[in-house]
Amino acid sequence: MLALLSGTYATVVVLLPILSIGGFAQTVLRPLSLTLSIALTASYLVSVTILPILAPFILRLGGRVERWKWELKLDAVVRDKVLHALQEFFVKAVDFALGHKLLSILPAVMMLVLTGRVFMPLIGRDLMPPMDTGIFRVTFEANPNASLQEAEALLSKGEGVIQKQPGVTAISSTLGS
Repeated sequence: MLALLSGTYATVVVLLPILSIGGFAQTVLRPLSLTLSIALTASYLVSVTILPILAPFILRLGGRVERWKWELKLDAVVRDKVLHALQEFFVKAVDFALGHKLLSILPAVMMLVLTGRVFMPLIGRDLMPPMDTGIFRVTFEANPNASLQEAEALLSKGEGVIQKQPGVTAISSTLGS
């Protein structure tokens, strides 16, 4: 039960910050994050309550294997042919990598360089380009030694200039950092 709880908890904790990131990303990802969190929580609750109750009934059906012989044969084929071949490939690849360390490091460095070239132009970009919402932001700095009254006077003067512009319907001001 603890393993199930830790896996579910870790995934849900990763998804929860998406609910409050704000902006367009929240609009797009919030329903997905909320749905996955609820589904994982429900799955955990079912796995620790309903499945243990149903387990004895399911295990009693284990004596009637004739019905599922084709499933057992398919399972054996997949295990013996596909999974065994895949396992052998990875064992040979690890043996080769351990025997040829320099040859193993070279592809890793190449992947690092190529990944940097591909993804570097994308770093710092937003999910969606900025949209014209009719809102703009004005930031200004006053003398650090100015008093609060001087800073408020400068802010009022700036608000007056902005308010005189055509199309301005509302102003919100913040003084300080």
